[in-house]
Amino acid sequence: MTQNGRSQPRILFIDNMRYIIIAFVILQHVALIYGAHSEGSVLVQNMSQFIVMITDVFMMPILFFAAGFFALPSIRSKGTWGFMVSKWKRIWIPWLIGVLFVLPPAVYLMYYIRSCYDGASHTGYWQYWVNFMKSAAEFHTGYTRSADQFSHRHLWFLSVLFPLFILFAIICKIKVSWSGNIAAEKMDKIHTTKTIFRAIVLTGALAAVGFFIAKLFYPWGYRAILVASLIHFEPTRLVFYIIYFALGIYAFSGKWFTGDNFPHSFTIWIPVCLASLGIFTYFGFAQIQMPSVAETFLNSFVRSFLCLSLFMVLVTLTSKYRNKPSIMDQSLASNSYTIYIIHYPFHVMFAALLLRWNGRILVKFWVVYIATCILSYLISNYVVKPHPRLSALGIVLVNIILFIVF
Repeated sequence: MTQNGRSQPRILFIDNMRYIIIAFVILQHVALIYGAHSEGSVLVQNMSQFIVMITDVFMMPILFFAAGFFALPSIRSKGTWGFMVSKWKRIWIPWLIGVLFVLPPAVYLMYYIRSCYDGASHTGYWQYWVNFMKSAAEFHTGYTRSADQFSHRHLWFLSVLFPLFILFAIICKIKVSWSGNIAAEKMDKIHTTKTIFRAIVLTGALAAVGFFIAKLFYPWGYRAILVASLIHFEPTRLVFYIIYFALGIYAFSGKWFTGDNFPHSFTIWIPVCLASLGIFTYFGFAQIQMPSVAETFLNSFVRSFLCLSLFMVLVTLTSKYRNKPSIMDQSLASNSYTIYIIHYPFHVMFAALLLRWNGRILVKFWVVYIATCILSYLISNYVVKPHPRLSALGIVLVNIILFIVF
């Protein structure tokens, strides 16, 4: 562990777990491209479908857990106002820069790839960017209507996380005004192994019931909703995010990872994971068009406990093997957030560059994935981190160049 602020310990393996999840995020985004454009390869199509299907279950809930886990020490060290200002700078400003100048090139390249596959003509980047911003300026509330309509794409995470942080800060402020210094570290109680296990199982049950209820109202697969163009979320997944965010806060207050009280047990979670994975994969590839209420209920619990078991397996692995300081882990962890924000145009760019190459589609898939990971890390570590303001200016200049060239 390292020190976070004056006295709060920072759990290294959770930081390391986050960069592992970001690697899965990039993998999913590459799979989304090659799942849609598999060039006739059944292997790549099925592989991409499996990757998207499984990563969709566990990636983002774990990131919300990590965000919740570090929210409590952050607000204690900075205070309510300082906490809110820090989140404005760290989340909302990058979101704004991202939707204005990072997303449009990526979305345009995706549009370009679709046009090439369909044999259709395409508009220039300037006109596309203007239409994209006009769509944003509508402040649309409702479902996203087309692939070219303004949406947050991967930056939806920031648009959901920021309101959660603000709501958390307000709740903390109310608790302090009602109960005194309730947010102080001295109020924390170390949870027993039994208490932690019960909380984990309850998390799985609550997420399953919440997902099931949401599915009754939103029975389709993935369909995003925009709120005034500022918040972007998918209703059924939102249940998981809120619950895991709250679990992260509860875990920190209970000092889950500072002793031997956490229930590390592969003998429990690996069998649960394998059983859930088998059933969930069957449901995913069966593609039941109109599932019954009973099938939806079963699938909700399978999805929830697959997410929970994957979370527990990953926590167990990283806490045992990635909880020691190392230069590599520190560098990857410190760059993970920036990598998440900037990677999106790169994987689309590499896919577009390989569009005319006659190589095997499976080779293209892994070349795009590895190249995106490497380039995203290099730009984050050697450009954005040391020169954040110049990097923001550079993004604007890249867009200007694209206006001229395309």
